[in-house]
Amino acid sequence: MLRNCFCYNGAEQEKGDIMQPYPEHLATHERVQVFDLNDEVFHLYDHLAYFHTKEFPLFMHSHDFYELNIITEGRGRHYIEGNNFAAKPGDVFAVPPHIKHGYWADGDMSIFHLLIGEYMFTKFHKELVQFPGVHLLFEAEPLIRRNIDKVSLFLHLNEEQQRDFLPKMKDIVALAGARYEGANTIFEMRSICLICELAHFIADDYRSKYAGKDVHRESLYSIIPSTEYMNENFANHITLKDLAKRAMLSPASYMRYFKKLFGMTPIDYLIRLRVKHATEMLKNTEKSVAEIAQDCGFFDSSHLLRTFKQEMGITPSEYKSSVKK
Repeated sequence: MLRNCFCYNGAEQEKGDIMQPYPEHLATHERVQVFDLNDEVFHLYDHLAYFHTKEFPLFMHSHDFYELNIITEGRGRHYIEGNNFAAKPGDVFAVPPHIKHGYWADGDMSIFHLLIGEYMFTKFHKELVQFPGVHLLFEAEPLIRRNIDKVSLFLHLNEEQQRDFLPKMKDIVALAGARYEGANTIFEMRSICLICELAHFIADDYRSKYAGKDVHRESLYSIIPSTEYMNENFANHITLKDLAKRAMLSPASYMRYFKKLFGMTPIDYLIRLRVKHATEMLKNTEKSVAEIAQDCGFFDSSHLLRTFKQEMGITPSEYKSSVKK
């Protein structure tokens, strides 16, 4: 579905190597759009892959699915909410649902797009949970980019990795348009393999860049495993003391570094994570609200109802009705 949403205000950003002002004619462009995978534009696919090679700038838009972008040719800038980043061959960007973003190209540019419905993360949970970098790539790193550009992961494929990945990307794009029996299954498996490879790279890349460099960065780095712990144990009782211990920090230091890294408290992060899993279960299972509350770490159905409405603006039942239509 293609529908009008809201206009980006286009305020100037900090100047420097990373931040540049949003181009005026893009900032004032009112056609900020929302794409919905379930609508007729994409109704032939549960997911989609393609190379975007023309029609730049790619205006600010958002969508209700995850998007993985890899720059394959050319240079430009990727505008994500209020920040923007240089985009060059080998750069990898993961964009979560409902995040406004767009591209500006300096001449010709090619971007690989892999659009991923949330159900994929549920369907291949057993495979993906083996790679801690998946959470880093799709959840933690996008939040870090929006809050501290100097310590973000900024996954970048070197020239050898780019040569290795290009035929894999082309294969996925070809499979997205294939109509023979089994093509969809192969598409899913190749896409998951690509995601797992990137997850492995981002975990190693982050460790090599930031671990042991200095006390400040080491402390920020130590926060990341605690988010993995939350992601794997969101259904259980988790305390600030537990998380700080895993980061080998005092609770006060852990809280300070976490807020600096993610722009929110650990409790807010955990609540967001639990609500995210609740939405997936409401969408993909027939479990009751009470069962989902228990499975997602809420005290009871009333606790889930209050928290869900505060985060999403609607009740769990209203959300379930809207996605089941």
